[in-house]
Amino acid sequence: MPRSLVISLLLAAQALAADSLLLCGGDEIFQIDPAANPPAKLWTWRSKDHPGIPQDLRDTFRTTDECKPHHNGSRLLITSSGGGCAMLEFPSGKPLWWARATNAHSIEALPGGLIAVAASVGINPSEDELEQYLIARKEVMVNELREHASRKAENMKRKMDDQMVEGGFLDEFHKFVDDLVTFPYAV
Repeated sequence: MPRSLVISLLLAAQALAADSLLLCGGDEIFQIDPAANPPAKLWTWRSKDHPGIPQDLRDTFRTTDECKPHHNGSRLLITSSGGGCAMLEFPSGKPLWWARATNAHSIEALPGGLIAVAASVGINPSEDELEQYLIARKEVMVNELREHASRKAENMKRKMDDQMVEGGFLDEFHKFVDDLVTFPYAV
């Protein structure tokens, strides 16, 4: 069976099961409604139309070859064999992350905010360079977690303070202390 027929059958099967399809090729990524006849574009993205992608990187998205949803469909991961890779907010198309990766073919989001890009050519980092990068990334992540925890703790403190004021805790506590020093017991 010819390869193009197999690919067409796979796309047709996905189209029957999906409300929309994400497609990429050339310099465009787009979403279509496969049920429409002819299929209608619902959404489109080109790097040249988005100032969030640095000017010197826009041409690297001229041959997109992978686009896939991430983070429950609120993000798109894209690669281009022209050398660009990015994570976009969906559906706004706002670039959240981008990089240059020579001949990038696949992209995956990893735990801890890391992104892995598979490329068929390019510079391979040494084990020491990779270790240094991961150590630096760990420090960034730990700082982000500390900031997040600090914000959460401050929010909880405010909430507890509000609950104590609204519940009259301080007034009752003062009455309790007054009773304790006045009588042999306090309730």
